[in-house]
Amino acid sequence: MKELHLPFSPTNQLRDELIRHYLIPSIDWLSDSYDKTSTTVLPAKLGNLWETAYVILCLLRAKNIIESNIGFKGDYIKRISDSVDFLLDRVREDRDTANWDGGLYDTAVVTRALIEFIKTYPEDANASRASTLIDKSLIWIFKEVQGWETERYSLGLADLSQTLRVVLQWEDYRQEIDINVFLRNHGLEVPTDIDDFVAKLLIKQLSPEASISKIDNKTSESENTTTIQDLKPEIKKKQSIDFQSDIWNTSEAILGLTSYFFKHKGDTNFIPGINDILRQSIRYLETEHTDGKWGLPDVTSLALMAYLRGYSTVEDVEPEPHIVFKTIRWLCDSKQRFSDGSILHSTNHTIFFSLVLIEIFNHWLSPGSLRDISVIDIYDYVLWQMPARTTVERAKRLETQFKLAQEKSMRVEMETQNAKILQRLRRWQIVTFSIFWALIGVFFSIAFGFVQIQSAKITEIALPQLGVVSWEVLLTFLSIWSSLGILMVRRIITPGDSQAKRGK
Repeated sequence: MKELHLPFSPTNQLRDELIRHYLIPSIDWLSDSYDKTSTTVLPAKLGNLWETAYVILCLLRAKNIIESNIGFKGDYIKRISDSVDFLLDRVREDRDTANWDGGLYDTAVVTRALIEFIKTYPEDANASRASTLIDKSLIWIFKEVQGWETERYSLGLADLSQTLRVVLQWEDYRQEIDINVFLRNHGLEVPTDIDDFVAKLLIKQLSPEASISKIDNKTSESENTTTIQDLKPEIKKKQSIDFQSDIWNTSEAILGLTSYFFKHKGDTNFIPGINDILRQSIRYLETEHTDGKWGLPDVTSLALMAYLRGYSTVEDVEPEPHIVFKTIRWLCDSKQRFSDGSILHSTNHTIFFSLVLIEIFNHWLSPGSLRDISVIDIYDYVLWQMPARTTVERAKRLETQFKLAQEKSMRVEMETQNAKILQRLRRWQIVTFSIFWALIGVFFSIAFGFVQIQSAKITEIALPQLGVVSWEVLLTFLSIWSSLGILMVRRIITPGDSQAKRGK
């Protein structure tokens, strides 16, 4: 019988296993702790700026875990400070702006790392210089993202997501300064809210309708006789999900939009449809998950982060336990994770592996949670959660719920519009009927002799005049005639209103 190599000890707490045997060794490797002559993190030695920034984020976010666990081999504070110093030396700066490697993604990630660094260590020697560059980089980022729709970047949605997150972090960091006023003071044309502006760009790119619209426009330009209605049904269906064909960018978008979601959840001008976009995106991740992975280790780690973060915005549904645990099990397998703590000896894979472990500790294995139990109990928990909860069934159920909610919203809107149209129509009917009924009343008054027509001369022109024979008879006729008219209006023109009133 083939011997099984399990990545976890069955009787230990899963959280402790992941911290001691996976997170700490991975951070040790990323921090270049094995090189006694190195004082910066490993990507700095390789000259990679955005990876250096991400390792700094890993170290800052794992600060409490590192301080409470024995095993980290390096000088924690010095490693971070010297790595920040490396980033400050590599900046491209002019009088008003600053960037790193001229890339939107790189600059946004580095800026996010600097903001978290200053918030954690505000008295550090690099804090003042970093604070200045943070403001300058925000100006550069906004200048770049203003023309995003006309000048696309290599990472697409990831650029927008990183931009949205750095804007939200800057607002939280500079609470005393309004970001829109700050940018306008530097001569930039800023929309009402910059975070709304970037979030709308993200939602527009994630919207299936926008994807179809782009195809429609492109087709119309090339062949004027071809429209989206001419496409075959199977092509329409395929095009409607093309916006989600990239796991990496979809995951990045989810992370950006969830940050925006929690920042603006209580605002009255909250962007409509953000819940629908998030639900569609996390359902897409569920359906694309296969045997514990979404692709390579870095993509799988980022997708699991997005999956957990995305479901934190959904109050009535939790992430599938077997998807989460299968992914953890696959990432920690000896085929990916090497004895030095790295994932395939790759800084990129190891960075996102460390980040997703921190995310798991915050959202899925938080202390005191239902899943903060031993490894064998986790297996049992996942096993009992699986019946009738397959990904395919779940995706269909959530899709049905989404469609029902959409149809309900459309029906209410249609009923409201129909009621307004019906009210206007009834007003015109009543006015028209009243005029017609009054004219008929006058005709019958003359026909029955209640009113007589007399001729009178005014400046040699004979004009007819009406003379009342008997006011008592005429008034009696008019009261009966008007009552009959009101009754006809209630019975014929507005029968629905009459029934509704009687029902009440």
